[in-house]
Amino acid sequence: MVLEKSVISLVLLIPGWTNLQEVLLDYIPNPQLELVLVMLIVPFFVNAIMFWVVDSLMMRKYKILKTSETPRDTGKQTESLPWVTGEESQVLLMADPEPDTEPEPSEGEQDGTDPGPSHRSSAGTQIPGWVVV
Repeated sequence: MVLEKSVISLVLLIPGWTNLQEVLLDYIPNPQLELVLVMLIVPFFVNAIMFWVVDSLMMRKYKILKTSETPRDTGKQTESLPWVTGEESQVLLMADPEPDTEPEPSEGEQDGTDPGPSHRSSAGTQIPGWVVV
């Protein structure tokens, strides 16, 4: 970060920046329009170009890493992303359990207290009684 600031400071010390400013902005007579151009429009396009460049570089790196990997010999193939390598992340990315299985009881159900009446929706999921349908 210090290197970046130093380089930018050195670039700004190059003579001729005021001449470039005069050439680029002299044809705009309204100072408010000049302000909008300098503060809003130009940064928007610069950010869009930077996003495009960074995204292209990241996707290229991802494609290279993906082609160099060999498939794992597991029963269920999961796509391995370069930034997702931990076992916990793989578990979180796996598909949801079967919809036929019952969910684990919540804290109130484990204590033996009844959280209240409940009913099932048309999709088969259990909805607590306090939810108005």
